[in-house]
Amino acid sequence: MIKKILLTGTMLAWFLMPQIANAPALRNSERASSLENQVELERTISKINENLSKARKKLKILAEEQELLKKDKIYQTIDSFYKTINNPYIPEQYAKPIPQYITKKFVRSLIRAESEDKPWAKSKANARGLGQLTEGAWYDVEKENYLKNVFIPEKNIRATIKCLVYIDKLCRQYHPNWERLEDKEKLNLIAASYNGGFWGLKDSNWDIAKRPDETRRYVPKIHEVSKNFIPSAEIYQSVF
Repeated sequence: MIKKILLTGTMLAWFLMPQIANAPALRNSERASSLENQVELERTISKINENLSKARKKLKILAEEQELLKKDKIYQTIDSFYKTINNPYIPEQYAKPIPQYITKKFVRSLIRAESEDKPWAKSKANARGLGQLTEGAWYDVEKENYLKNVFIPEKNIRATIKCLVYIDKLCRQYHPNWERLEDKEKLNLIAASYNGGFWGLKDSNWDIAKRPDETRRYVPKIHEVSKNFIPSAEIYQSVF
C-alpha cells in the first residue's frame, strides 16, 4: 500500500512538475493578455464617447436648424404640401406619396440654388419664380395659367415639388437600374434632369458628365447649398 502511495505521488509529482515550473510564465502571460484587453477596452470606450460627442453636436445643430426652419416660410410651405400629399388617411388607390429620398431639405435647397429665395426671379431662359419653372415644365404638372400663377410662392413651390416627383416617375420608367441606385445617386439624376432636361440626360446614357457645363455645376451646387443651408427667418415673410 505504501509503495502504491509513493508510486502514485511520484507520478503525480512528475505530471505536475512542468505545470509548476511554467506557472510564473503562465501568470505573466495572463497579466499581459489582461493588460491588452484593458487597453483595447479603453480604446473602445474612448471611441464610443467620441462618437456620442459627435452625435450630440449633430443633434444640437439639427435642433437649432429646425427652430430656424419654423420661421422659414418657404420651408413651412413645402412641409405643408408634403403633409397633404403624404396624408396616411388617403385611400391607397388614390395615394401618390412623395418618395422619401426627395426630402423637404432637398426641395428647400433647390429653391435657394434656383432663385436665391426671390419669388419674382426670372432667368434669361424665361424660367420664373422660386423654383425657376419654365412654361413647359409648369404645364407638365399644372393646369392653371402659367403667367397668372407662377409668381405666387405657394403655387410655384407646389409645382416645383410636382416637377421633381414627375421626373422621379420618368426615371423609374426609363432608367434600367433605378431601384438599385443609392438615394444620393437618384437625387443627382433628378437634379440634373430638373436643370438640364430629363430627355437630354437619358440620351446621354444617364451620364451627368456628358451634360452641359451648367448642369454639371448645378448638381454639386445643390449639395453644397444643402450642407451649408441657413434658413431665411423673416426676410421673405411679406411676399406670401
